[in-house]
Order: sequence, then structure tokens, then C-alpha cells
Amino acid sequence: MEKLRINQILDSIGLREEMEENNSEDAFKKQHFHIYTSLEYQQSERKGRDEVHRMSEVTLFHKPSGLRIEYLTTENYYGERLRYKLKSIYIINKINKKVTVADVDFAGKLFYTADGIIPFLKVNYEFF
Repeated sequence: MEKLRINQILDSIGLREEMEENNSEDAFKKQHFHIYTSLEYQQSERKGRDEVHRMSEVTLFHKPSGLRIEYLTTENYYGERLRYKLKSIYIINKINKKVTVADVDFAGKLFYTADGIIPFLKVNYEFF
């Protein structure tokens, strides 16, 4: 996906490719998202390695659309600053297949993917 389009999608839901928050200011409006760590990551070897370096993977589930935005997060030494760096943008369809998103039409409620056009209604809204 081209960088300009990624930024447009993220901007339309109040996110950026790279974000930073501190103890007094959130990086984004958290009420629009469910924030979770995937079961796959929780059970992976990289989780243990990442913890040593104060890193983690987190997924922001956009409540209105079902879009999932995965970030690599890093925390500073004192735990007062958290940085987010975009890893991927995807959806999970009704048959639990992870599908990378190339574009989104929020007004028409459509995702554009390599698998074709997927309406918001065909997205799995459960988060793990």
C-alpha cells in the first residue's frame, strides 16, 4: 500500500504511522478503539525477547469499522513515554481470515483488499 494512502486512512480515524504518548497525553482517542494483544503474539517467542527491550505488539480495533491497526510499541526506561510504530493494517473476515487492507471507503462502508471489496458487514467484529 502506498504511504500516502496509509496516512490518509490513519488520519481519517485519528491515528498516524508513528505516535507518542506520555503520562499526561494520549497518542489517540482511545474510546474509538478496543486495544488488545493478539493471542498469537502472547504465545510467541518474540514476546519474551521484546519484553527485555520494553517492546510489545498491540492491535487497535476500530470499533465503527472493524479495521485493525497493529503497532509495535516501545516504552522508555522510566515508563513515562510510549511510542507506537505502524506494523500492519488489516481486517479479519467472517471466516476468520486475516486480510490486508489496501484502501477504505468509510462513507460507503467498504474495504478494498487483494481478495476484493469487502463490506464492513462481512468483517468479524470479535477481537482477541
